[in-house]
Amino acid sequence: FPLATTLVIKVSPAEVVVESDTGSARSIQTSTYKLDGSSTNVPGPLGWETSAKAAIDGGRLVVTIRRSIEGPNGPIGVNVTDAYSVDGNVLTIERTQGRNSQKLVYNKAG
Repeated sequence: FPLATTLVIKVSPAEVVVESDTGSARSIQTSTYKLDGSSTNVPGPLGWETSAKAAIDGGRLVVTIRRSIEGPNGPIGVNVTDAYSVDGNVLTIERTQGRNSQKLVYNKAG
């Protein structure tokens, strides 16, 4: 998963829209997460089917992303969970993929 250097997050009662500079050549890529528990297609690597489910859990936005591709012996997949939390002007994203986890910290601009 590429790391964003810029994020714009728009929240409404029904969905969360995340714009990040993780597209090709750092272009802006937009992911829309529905908050009703349904799965939605989101941008991902070429050739991979990428979908996500999102929910608010304890004041955090928790997004579970599923990427899959057809391999020579059947489908291959990976799950990634991003948990977004805000404290003042600081956004923290805790990302978990299998046994690996990382913490990304962003400061609000302006």
